Amino acid sequence: MKHWFVPCNPRIFNIDKAIKDYNGIVDWRTKNKFEVGDIVFIYMTAPFKFIKYKMIIESVGYSHKDSAIDQEDCWLDKKGYQADFETAKLSRFKLVETYADEHFSLEELRLNGLKGLLNRTFSINGPILDYLLKE
Repeated sequence: MKHWFVPCNPRIFNIDKAIKDYNGIVDWRTKNKFEVGDIVFIYMTAPFKFIKYKMIIESVGYSHKDSAIDQEDCWLDKKGYQADFETAKLSRFKLVETYADEHFSLEELRLNGLKGLLNRTFSINGPILDYLLKE
């Protein structure tokens, strides 16, 4: 099992609405090598800049035409929703935990070992993972 850092741009996708309206389920476009059982930490990009959700991956590698939930109403960027609609591979995330706003702020993450840019998905380990799991 791996742990992942996944950024979410609230100006493109309203993940809060998706979680609320679809019983904690989010179908996420991905090119990453997620596996069922992996854990993802959803980082809310600017203007928020904190981790808000911990989710588990329930399924991987399916498409919109297969068994995806239609979450178009959660997309603020309709062109982004339509882009690569037919070919995009999806992973299903299920909510595990919601964190208080700014509990895992960017500043705290950096102080506890987070390195690199926060605009892409990447696997995490070492001190930052220890910090996230301990808290």
